[in-house]
Amino acid sequence: MRGGEKENILELIREGILIPKTGYGKHISMNVEKHEKIMDYIDEFLRID
Repeated sequence: MRGGEKENILELIREGILIPKTGYGKHISMNVEKHEKIMDYIDEFLRID
């Protein structure tokens, strides 16, 4: 991962959207309890030109 991507992933982890699954940080999972927020991010991404 590069700078911007890594920072975005770290922000999603801080928000509780992504959950680290291993101690070394190579695997993540989506937090199903945050499904509405996840869908908002997907909708926003799809609107980007």
